[in-house]
Amino acid sequence: MPHPPNEQQAAAIHEFGADLLVSAGAGTGKTTVLAEKYLRLLEERRAEIGEIVAITFTKKAAAEMRDRIRQGLRERQNQAENQAELEFWRNQLQRIDGARIVTFHSLCLGLIQENPLEAGIPPVSGILGEGEEQIYLNQAIAELFTEIVQNPTADSQALVRLILDYGWESLAESLAGLYQAIRESGRAFGEVIRQTAEALRDALAARIAGADGLIADIEELLEYSSTQKLTENAQGVLGLFREGWPGYRELLRDGKELDELLPALGELAKGLPKTLPAAIKPRVVAVRDQIDAVKQRLVDGAALERLETLETLLEGLDRRYRELKQESGLLDFADQQLLARDLLQNHPQLAERVTAGIRYLLVDEFQDTNSLQLEIVRSLLGEDYQGGRLMAVGDIKQSIYRFRGAEADLMTELGREIESRGGRTIALTRNYRSNQTVIRFINAFSQELFAGESFPYEPLEAGGNDAGSRVEFILAGETADLREQARLVARRIVRLVAESAGTGTPVGYGDIVLLFRAGTAMGLFQQALVELGIPYYTASGGDLYRRQEIVDQLNLLRLVQQRYDTVALLGLVSSPYVGLSETELYRLCRDEGLAEAFYGREDFEKLLPEPAAARLREFRELLGYLQEHRELLPIPAMLRLALDRLHYRELMLGSVDAGQRLANLEKLLYKAEEFTAAGYHDLNRFLSYLQELEGMEIGEGEAQTQAEGSDVVRLMTIHRSKGLEFPVVILPDLDRSFRLGNRSKLVFHKDLGVGFKIPVPESEAAATSVWEAIKERERRDEIAELKRVLYVALTRAKRQLILAGSGVSRSRGKTLETAGNWMKWFELLLPLAEAGAELEYQGIPVAVVRAVPEVQPPERPVKLLETVAPDLAAAPSPAGRAAPEVAAAGVAANAGCVVPLKVSGILAFKSCPRGFYLRHIMRLERGPAADDEPSAAALPGAGAHLGAQIGNFVHQAVRAGTPDWPEELWKAYFAELQVPDPDRLKADLERIWRNLQASEYRGRGEIWDEVPFILKLEGAVRVEGRFDRLYREPGGGLVLVDYKTHRIAPRQVEETAAKYFWQLQLYALAVAELWGRLPDRAVLYFPYPDRAVEVPLDQAALARTIAEVREIGAFIAAHPYPGDYPAGADCENCRYGWFCHAGKA
Repeated sequence: MPHPPNEQQAAAIHEFGADLLVSAGAGTGKTTVLAEKYLRLLEERRAEIGEIVAITFTKKAAAEMRDRIRQGLRERQNQAENQAELEFWRNQLQRIDGARIVTFHSLCLGLIQENPLEAGIPPVSGILGEGEEQIYLNQAIAELFTEIVQNPTADSQALVRLILDYGWESLAESLAGLYQAIRESGRAFGEVIRQTAEALRDALAARIAGADGLIADIEELLEYSSTQKLTENAQGVLGLFREGWPGYRELLRDGKELDELLPALGELAKGLPKTLPAAIKPRVVAVRDQIDAVKQRLVDGAALERLETLETLLEGLDRRYRELKQESGLLDFADQQLLARDLLQNHPQLAERVTAGIRYLLVDEFQDTNSLQLEIVRSLLGEDYQGGRLMAVGDIKQSIYRFRGAEADLMTELGREIESRGGRTIALTRNYRSNQTVIRFINAFSQELFAGESFPYEPLEAGGNDAGSRVEFILAGETADLREQARLVARRIVRLVAESAGTGTPVGYGDIVLLFRAGTAMGLFQQALVELGIPYYTASGGDLYRRQEIVDQLNLLRLVQQRYDTVALLGLVSSPYVGLSETELYRLCRDEGLAEAFYGREDFEKLLPEPAAARLREFRELLGYLQEHRELLPIPAMLRLALDRLHYRELMLGSVDAGQRLANLEKLLYKAEEFTAAGYHDLNRFLSYLQELEGMEIGEGEAQTQAEGSDVVRLMTIHRSKGLEFPVVILPDLDRSFRLGNRSKLVFHKDLGVGFKIPVPESEAAATSVWEAIKERERRDEIAELKRVLYVALTRAKRQLILAGSGVSRSRGKTLETAGNWMKWFELLLPLAEAGAELEYQGIPVAVVRAVPEVQPPERPVKLLETVAPDLAAAPSPAGRAAPEVAAAGVAANAGCVVPLKVSGILAFKSCPRGFYLRHIMRLERGPAADDEPSAAALPGAGAHLGAQIGNFVHQAVRAGTPDWPEELWKAYFAELQVPDPDRLKADLERIWRNLQASEYRGRGEIWDEVPFILKLEGAVRVEGRFDRLYREPGGGLVLVDYKTHRIAPRQVEETAAKYFWQLQLYALAVAELWGRLPDRAVLYFPYPDRAVEVPLDQAALARTIAEVREIGAFIAAHPYPGDYPAGADCENCRYGWFCHAGKA
C-alpha cells in the first residue's frame, strides 16, 4: 500500500469472522482494500488463489485489481524472511494469471461453458455485443409481427389488434424495452404478468366508484347549482353542460366500449372547469375526482383483459429471439446471467460443488448490481449460508448506471441482510484525493443534497493539505447563452494556467478536465478552446461515429455501395479526400447535377483550379475501382486502399487533434476487421450495423491516444470520469434541464409490474394505474440518481472545483425535488444571487466570477495542410459536416419522370426556387437564419427554430386534447430553448392555448388529426403532406382546419392567410381523394389573434392551384441544374447565402 492502512481500512482488511459491507466514499482507497483483503487471505492461509472469487463490473477494473494483487505478491516475495515464504509467494505469483478475478458476465459464461448439458444449450460460439443484441432483437420482433399479421388465426386476433392499436414501430420499440427490462430483472414473464394482474385488481378494489354513482353526483351538482347565485359566465358554462348531459348520462348507463366511454368522460370533465365559482367549486372538484376514478377503473379493467395477450406476445418474442441466437450459437449478456442463475438454482449437486470451491467471495462496485446479479451472489454463497465468506464494496452515492439496470437500493438491502447474519457495515471516509477546501464544500453541499434519501450521508475526511485549493462559480448571467458560457470558461482556463505559473501549485492544461452531464454540449466548448489555441482531448463515449473522419469513411462505403448516393458524394468531395471549397463545389454543379458532373465530365480543369481538378479525378478513379470490385474486396481492404492512395492520414496531420483522428481511423478499421472475422462480408449489413449502434447511442468511445496523457485539457462525460481524479475539475452547463419520465407505452418495475397505456381513438392514450405508479416511482428514482451523478462529478476534483452556469436559472422549482436543473439546486442551497466576488457557504470561501477579461488568441501557425494543398485550407461547406444518416437525395428528376413534391417543398419553391433546389434536391445543410416558414413570427432575438417549435408544440397540445394547460409539454419543448423573454413567450402560448380551447375549430364528434396523404395530379406530379385536422360537424358537414401559430395583429390576418390558400386547397383535394368528397368548409385559424379565414373551394380556385403546382413540377422536371433556379426576392436572411455568394465569387 502507498500508506499504512488507516483504522477503517484495517478493520475491513482483517475482519474474517463475519460478512462485511464496505461503504467506500469517493477517494477512500477501496481498490487498495480489496487487493489487501485478497492478499491477507493468502497470507493467513485462509484460502488459495483458486478458492477466492473476486467479481467486478468491467474488464478494465478486473485487470486493475489483478495488477494490484500481483504488485502486492511481488512485494511480499521480496520481503520473504525464509525460503519457505519465498517459495510460497513465488508460487502465488505463478498462479495469479489464472485467478478468478472476473466480471459478472465472464464468471457466468465460465459456468455455462463448463456445464453445457445442464444449461440446456448447444455449444456457445460467441457473445452478442450491445449493438448486435439490438439488431437480433429487432429482427425477432419484425419476424414475429409479420407472422402474426400475415397468418391471422382466431387466437391471434387480439395480437393483431394490439399491433394496430399501438402502431408497428411504436409497439416494436416499446416491446423491445419491456422485454429487455423483464429479462434483466431475472423474472419470468408469467410471474410478472400475474404480479401486474394482482396490482390492477387491488386498484380496482380500491376504487369502488362506478357509473351509477357518478351519474348521481353530477345530477346532485346540477340541482345544487340551480339554487346558487352564480356569475353569468358560470351560468353559461353550466347551461351548456345541462344541454349535453342527457346524452352523456345515457352513454354512461348503456355504454360498453372503452373507445366510447373514455372520450365522453373527458368531455364531461372539460365541461366542468375548476374555475367555476367558490360556491360550487368543492362539489365540482369532487365530481371531477369521481370522473377520474371512473376513467381509471375503466382503463384498469380493460388492461386486465389485455394482459394475456401481452404475455403471449412476450413469450412469442422470447421464443423467436432465442431461436435466432441458437441458429448462430450466440448468447447475449442477459443469457449468461440467467443461465448461470438457473444452473445454480435448478441443479443442487452442481451448485454444491461450485459453492464448495469458493472459500471467499469479494464483490466490487456493489452499488451497480441489479436483482439478478444479487441472486447469483446468493447462489454462489450457498443455500444454508451462515456468513463469514463475503465482503462487498461499494458506495450508494456513486450509483449512476441506472440506465443499465443498476439498482442503488440493493446496497441498503444487502446491508440489512449482512447484519441479520451477524455481519456489519464499515464506512471508509478518509479521502486521499481532494484537499480540505474541496472536501469541506462537498460535505456541506452533500449533507443538504442527500437529506431525505434512503441512506445517511457519511462526511468525508480530507487527507491532504490545502495548497492551491479553490471552489469557484463562473456565472454567465441571464442573457448569456451556452456559447458565451463556453467562451468564459475558455478564457478562465487561459488565465488560470497563466496566474498559477511560478506558484507552489502550478496548473497546466493537462491538469484540467471539463465534465459534462451530456456529451451534446461539448461542441461549443471545443470551439471556444480552439479559438483561444487551447489544446484539448475529447474522451467521451458514444462519439466515434459522429467524428468527421469516421463520417468520411462511412460516406465512402455508402458511395461504393450506391454510386448515386448524392449526400455521401457531397460530403466526400468536401472532405479531405477531395477538399473542394464552397466556391469550387458550386462551380462544379452549377450547370448540371453533382452526380452527373462528377461521373460524366472529363474537363474538370475548365471549372476548377488544376490542383482541385486533379484531386477530384484521382478520387473518381479510385472510387470506380472500389465500386467495380466491391464484391471481392473485404471491407477493411477498401478502407485501407482509400486511406493510403489518397493520403487521407497525411492530410489529418494538419489538425489540432491529429493524433486522435488517426487513432479513430484505426479503431474503425479494427471494427471492420472484427466484423469480417465474425464471418460477415456484406457492405450493407456493416453499414446497418454501425447505423444501429449510432441510433442506439451505444457508448463507442473515441480511440485512446497519447494526447490523453499530454498537456491538454480533457473533455468527458461524468459517467466516463467515474473512478478518475483531476487537479482541476470544471463542471459547465449547469442550466441543462432534467429530462424526467419514461415516454414508452410499455414500462416495467420489479416491485410494481408492467404499466402500459391503452390507445383510444381520437383521444389521448389512457394510462393504467400501474403505469402511473411506475411513472411516479421512476421520477423519484431519476431525481435521486441526478443527485448521485452530481456528487460523482464534484468528487473528481483534487485541488480546484469550478462550476459554470447562468446563476439565474429559469427553473421555477422551489425544492430540490421540483427544480429543473443543477443550477437551480445550487441557487437553492447557496446565496449566489446576492454574492459579490466571494461568498461564505457554511464557513467555506467560495469565489464568484461573473466576467473574465478578454484573452488574445495566439497567432495561428501555418498548418501542413495549407502548405501541401492551399485549396483545402478553405472552410468546408456545411454539406461536408452533414450527418451520414441523411437519406440519399439524388438529383432533380428528368423530364417525363414523376416529380414528388412535399407541401413544405412547394412553399419553399414559391418563396425562393434556388433555395428549394439547394434544400430539397441537393439537400445542403442550411446556415442560421429565419425559421423554415419565414412568416412564422418569433420574439426578437429568439433562436432560429423557435417558430417551428411553437408550431410543433401547438399541434402536439391539440392532439393531446387535455383540458388543462400542458405544462409538461411546455417544458419538454422550451425548457432548454434560449429566448430573451421566456415569460412573454409562455404568456403568448397560453393565449394561443386558451383561444384554441374556446374555439369552434377544436371540433366535436369525429376528428382526424395529422392525416398523411399522397395526391397524384395530372402532369406526373405527386404531392405528399399531412393536414392538421378534419372534423365532422353535428349536421354531417366536413370541416378542414389548418392552424397557423403566427403571433400577429388581427389586421394582418387576411393578408397572411391569402398566402396559404393554395395549401388548404391541396389539402381539400386530398380529403376528396380519401373521403370521396370535398370538405364543406376549409378554414385557416390563427389562434393568437383568434381569427379565422374561410378558404375558397370553388372549382375555379382549385383549378388555379392545380395548374400552379403542375407548372412547378414541370419546371423541376425540366431543370436539373442549380443555375436554372432563380433566387427569391428576400435574400437578407436566407440560410443558403453562403452558397449563392460563393457562386457570385
